[in-house]
Amino acid sequence: TELSGACRYRLVRRLGAGGMGEVYLATQEGPGGFSREVVLKRMLPHLADDPACREMFLDEARLTARLDHPSIVKIIELGVHDGVAFFAMEYVPGPTLSEVVRAGPPPALAAFVAREVCRALGYAHALCDRDGAPLGMVHRDVSPSNIMIAPNGGVKLLDFGIAKALISLATTKAGTVKGKLAYMAPERLRVLPADHRADL
Repeated sequence: TELSGACRYRLVRRLGAGGMGEVYLATQEGPGGFSREVVLKRMLPHLADDPACREMFLDEARLTARLDHPSIVKIIELGVHDGVAFFAMEYVPGPTLSEVVRAGPPPALAAFVAREVCRALGYAHALCDRDGAPLGMVHRDVSPSNIMIAPNGGVKLLDFGIAKALISLATTKAGTVKGKLAYMAPERLRVLPADHRADL
């Protein structure tokens, strides 16, 4: 299957799916034989005509596109193909932290990963808009499956799909809990107001 944005994407294999989107390993192809592996996330086709779902999906891309940090996965392009929105992200071929934990990492590696994730979150939490006003960004789903260990030893935080900011973007309905229960702060489980401390 091919999707066209500013570049052309060829889907290689499906990596997974969530409530609103499906994720693929893909090849980004361009002029002169340009080619590289990327991760492509697209809306589930049956949700493409739902304005609320579409806005939430686009919000994820817009929020993530604001983030420019070496330990946060970067957005490459946002596009629409046959009426279905998608965005391409950098591909990190390493294992997730979930896989590393099962292998029993040494304490030094655990400390390094924790430090790098905290640095990424510190950057996201401090992000401001063009006028210098804090965005109040909270990831809301910091868990081992959303942390990648790159082959070069780098750490990458991904999936801002349920991130929340104080800017005028689509928000989760009041009283709705999203994320992984085992990694939620108590105030999130109790559906109380939560800020950056819940991520930490």
